[in-house]
Amino acid sequence: MLRRKFSPLSKNEVYYVEEDYFNKANIKVVPGIIKFIDVDKKKIQIKGYHEELEYEKLLIAWGSQKKRLDKEFSNVFYLEDR
Repeated sequence: MLRRKFSPLSKNEVYYVEEDYFNKANIKVVPGIIKFIDVDKKKIQIKGYHEELEYEKLLIAWGSQKKRLDKEFSNVFYLEDR
C-alpha cells in the first residue's frame, strides 16, 4: 500500500501504512476468484463465498502479471508501474 505518492516509484522506494489502515478506512480485502459482478446492484460473487458481497467502491487488483479485461470500460484504469 502506497501512502501519498502518485508518481512512479524508484526501485528502492517502499511506503508502508499503519497496520490498522484498512480498518480505519473501512476497506475489506477479499482475496479470491471473481465469478460475477453486478454493477447495477453493486454486488460481487466470489468463488468460495456462499453469499454475494455488497460494495460502494470496488478495486480489483490482479497479481504481478498484467492482464486486461476483454471489454473496454470508461471507469476502468490500469496501473502500469510499481
